[in-house]
Order: sequence, then C-alpha cells, then structure tokens
Amino acid sequence: MKKIHFIGIGGVSMSALAKIASEAGFAVTGSDLKTGGHKADNISKDLDLVIYNSAITKGSPGEVELIRAKELGLKTVSRGEYLARLVNKAKRSVVVSGMHGKTTITTLIGLVLKNNGNKPTVIPGTYVAEFGANYLLGSKDLIVTEGCEYHDNFLHLRPKIAVISNIEQEHLDYFGDLKTIIKSFAKFIENIDPDGCLVYFAGDENIRAALRLASKRPKTLVGYGQGGNVLYQKLGYKLKYPGAHNKLNALAVEAVADYLEVSRNITKKSLQSYQGAGRRLEIKGEKKGILVIDDYGHHPTEIKNTILALKEAYPGRRLVTAFWPHQYKRIESLFSDFAEALSLADEVLLLPIYLVPGRDEERPVSSKQLADEIQKKGTRAKSFPDQSSMVKYLNDTMAANSLLLTVGIPPINQVAEEFLEGER
Repeated sequence: MKKIHFIGIGGVSMSALAKIASEAGFAVTGSDLKTGGHKADNISKDLDLVIYNSAITKGSPGEVELIRAKELGLKTVSRGEYLARLVNKAKRSVVVSGMHGKTTITTLIGLVLKNNGNKPTVIPGTYVAEFGANYLLGSKDLIVTEGCEYHDNFLHLRPKIAVISNIEQEHLDYFGDLKTIIKSFAKFIENIDPDGCLVYFAGDENIRAALRLASKRPKTLVGYGQGGNVLYQKLGYKLKYPGAHNKLNALAVEAVADYLEVSRNITKKSLQSYQGAGRRLEIKGEKKGILVIDDYGHHPTEIKNTILALKEAYPGRRLVTAFWPHQYKRIESLFSDFAEALSLADEVLLLPIYLVPGRDEERPVSSKQLADEIQKKGTRAKSFPDQSSMVKYLNDTMAANSLLLTVGIPPINQVAEEFLEGER
C-alpha cells in the first residue's frame, strides 16, 4: 500500500484530497497547525509521496517538513499538481476559476450532476450539506473542482470545461498587479481542451482582456450575464439564497448544465432547492431576536456583495458587520475598497489585521486606520484588540431585530459562535 503525507491536511481542499486518496486505498497521514503542528519527524523515509499546499513557503511552519522530505529524497508535489493528476485523467472535467464565486458554482454544478444521476467526484472547497462532507466521491471520469489562481495552481489543470466567474485584483502578494493576473488567466484559457467549452461572465472586462490575450481558445465559448448568450442573461426563477451575485452564479451553472445535456427541469430544481454552502451566507442561529450569519468573504467585492444580499433579504434589520482583516498586503493595497464595501453596513467591528506567516509582513496600515476611514464615510466603526472584547461589546449593544454578520477568513466565525453560546 502506497503512503501519502499531506502537509497542511487541515485545509478544506487538502482534507478533501486526503479523504479521496484514503478511499482510493492509499495509507494517508498528515500534519497541520490545528492538530499538533509541523515537525521534521512527521516525515519518514517510507513515504511514497509528500503533498504540500501553497501556504508552505519560506519561513512558514510547514517548511520544516518539506525540507526534511527533500533531504530524504522523497517525491514532493504541490496540492495543485496532485489535483491535476485527478482532473487531467478524467474523461470529463469541470474547473471553476475566478476570484469570487468558485465554491458556490462548483457546489451547484456538482449538485446538478448528482441529481441527474451522473455520479460526479466534486471538490468544492467547503462543507456541503447535500454531500454530507467537503467532497463528493463519484466517478474518476467526471470531476468538478475549483481551480485556485493563487501561485498559478490552476495552470496545472487541463479541463474539458472551464468557468471564469470574474477577474480582479487579488493575491497581490504573489501576482503583484492586475496585468499579471490577466496574463495567468489567458494561460488558463489556453489550457482548456481545444474541443471543450469555456463559460465566462460576459460583463467582466478583465475576462474579455484575457480572452483577447489567449493564443488559443476552446471550440465553444458561452458568455453569461449582461452581454452574454441570450439564454443566460437573466435567471427566470427565484432562489432561496439572496444576492445579485448568486443569480449570476446560477446562470453559469445553467450554461454548464446545458453543455453537459442535463435537463433544464433538473437544473432548475437543484438550484431552487439548494440551501447554501458552509460559510457562504450561512445562518448560524438566532439569539434574542438577533439573526447571526457567517460568510467567508475576505475581499472587498465579496464583502460588498454579501452586505447588499443581506440588505435585500432582510430589509429593516440593522446590520452589524464583524470583520477580521486578513494579510497586511491585501488590506494595504485595497484599503479604500475595503472601507467603501464595509461602509455599506450600519456598524462595522474590526479585529487586528491577521499576519500570515511566510506570506505576509507588517505594513504601515492597521484596523484602527480602517475603522477611521469607514467612519469618514458616515458608518460607525470600531476596532478591538481581541475576540473576547468584541463578543462582550456585541452582547452589550446588539438589539432585537438586528443582524450580525461575521465575515472573513477563519477564525472570525468563532465570534458568531461565542456570541450565540453566551447568555440567551
């Protein structure tokens, strides 16, 4: 039996790959900061393969294991390379890319295919209630997965069908600027099977720029949304989950489902019955008339879309947004955009900027400065030194018929959980 070790196995995508490997008959081990940390002793010479994620960089905690693996002469591959082994061998593969919406679109395509009896293998990047896990194990010849652009991971993939939901400034610690990002997406387009299909948001100028830059394109191009194919410009029915961005996500799913010859009735029923993925506008509970919702959004566009969706779904409720800024480089480069997006809430609460070891460095920007900028826009904002002081403030000030949104990278979701667990 071959042995595989995953460095960073606690990550949602890494854990899914580890479970798929285990169910395929491999002996799987792994390490993570959340479960005992990283140490060189975790790497033994009898390992056949060591897989690491993009967070393992120079100076990061997991580097000691990667160094040890190389010292022992073990075979090492990145998470993206290992995922490519699955995707590139499949007869039919769907890879969903873009800065926002990947998880929702991937999940929905997987759900539509599951309901159609196709038995897909799905790697959605979060827990999905309909799957009962953060993955769905099905046929090795039909795979649906996210294609992450960070560190150009998606360039390892050679999909038969691809989706690009949007392109904008993100992961600037790696890409540096928007021009470089567009070049990477152009290369991704070139990787799509020449006889395959690209489904893309037609209203995104950056996607159009990537299409113009690509030296080759797949045989079939399907635009959705404004300016796209007439079949996919407007959703003809209501969804349970709110937001204009989710309507666009659903249009992308319709286009993929049609290309895969799924009946429109199954697609519609699947989209209408969908409850939502973990940490995507996830309702955590209610306390004293205060509704608590948690979301993964950590980019200004995601935060803006989430707040607008909640204002649409819950008009009249006072919206308090608790945000944990992630990465100094991201906050500094998108400072004005964050202030603009967060100011759409009625009140904003901030924790100190989270420093990502090995990927980030302290910069001349702070949560206090961000709070001040939000207040200049007329929205009440306050920064806190830690989670406990934020939760105490919420308990002291939140009123009935209001809404608490915790948004950002984990562990901001713990604020929602601690607030709900407190005195009711």
